[in-house]
Amino acid sequence: MRTKTKQSGAALLLILLLLGTVAAAMFVKALKARDMDQVKRQRSAEALQKARAALIAWSVSQPNAGGVPGQLPCPDTNAPGLITEGTAASSCAAGALGRFPWKTLKVEKIVDGWGEPLWYSLDGMYRAPTGARLLNSDVRATLQVYANDGTTLKTTTGNEAAAVLFAPGPALAGQNRAATTVASNYLEANSGRNNAIAAGPYIAGDFSATFNDQLLIITGREWVDQISTRLANEIKKVLAAELSVYSQYPNPALLSDARCADNNPTTGTAANWCASSVGICRGILPQSDAARSRLMAYPAWMQSQLWYRGIFYAVGNSVAGCGQLTVREAGKPDQHPAALFILPGTPLGSIVRIAATQTTGSLVSTNLADYLEDPSNQDAWGAGADDIYTVPTALSNDRLYVVP
Repeated sequence: MRTKTKQSGAALLLILLLLGTVAAAMFVKALKARDMDQVKRQRSAEALQKARAALIAWSVSQPNAGGVPGQLPCPDTNAPGLITEGTAASSCAAGALGRFPWKTLKVEKIVDGWGEPLWYSLDGMYRAPTGARLLNSDVRATLQVYANDGTTLKTTTGNEAAAVLFAPGPALAGQNRAATTVASNYLEANSGRNNAIAAGPYIAGDFSATFNDQLLIITGREWVDQISTRLANEIKKVLAAELSVYSQYPNPALLSDARCADNNPTTGTAANWCASSVGICRGILPQSDAARSRLMAYPAWMQSQLWYRGIFYAVGNSVAGCGQLTVREAGKPDQHPAALFILPGTPLGSIVRIAATQTTGSLVSTNLADYLEDPSNQDAWGAGADDIYTVPTALSNDRLYVVP
């Protein structure tokens, strides 16, 4: 009897040992699967960052002729496997949704951690400009992205998305990825928001059995910030050329001048140009040199898209009748440049710089606070105006450049 009891106890211990071994194996397998998912999600995050860099580089480097810097390409709507795969559509509607156009951007095909190609949506205002639709720092992005609850905006007012990139992850129940151009077979809905609908609003939800999209947002503010370096270099070249030929910088133009405030692309004779104004020391970057009746040599895209109109510009005592400019930056000695200009970012919060949608014929705001954020830079016009400026902090939307 005792022997049978011992045998039964040994058998029970063996069963428990086997169960423990199976449970441990299943636990290890689950951990490995979870770890592998984490690795794949990290790869997806890296793929999104790579796509973002390629998109911005392409946008900023668009040529002076045949292209406008700052525009974003249409998505790729071609079926995978075709020779046209990865090529942006020649035209698209506002908020268009499709695959990431890697071939147009001249980069390798970018896939997420599961080997799936990325998807992409762009705001309509950032397509190649046509006719009345302009592309400059007055443009406001409109794409919205919500947090997991479907009610909290990740893209707050004044900080909306110019583009949204998607890593679709593995196929979920009901998704047929043989239908390669159908967005709903790659992107999901959550909390009443659907990533498979053109123009959104989109959602950056938590991972679940029914949702596994990873998103990356490019805001309108980021877009202007990226293009500002190229814009600043172009302005410096033109001002240097003016100084070389005429031994001084041109006077600023007045935004209140009807030729500057009217949102009307460059046409006609010099009389229609937004011209520098003799005796004016603070204003906006002039389109033409009034004293010499000549159009300044900006790239065609700067003229046609009216970038000059939103750029604050001041000259110092190197120009007759103007005082000394002072530029202050925390922890550094004051600078006294011959001239300076400030590039504004996109309108923040509820600020509106134009009287209507960004089209020709719209009148623009002449309130400097609608363009510049720092209070010490907003007082350059009107009563109490002075020539003391502050270098914007990293948190500011503006960029100040001194001209030697």
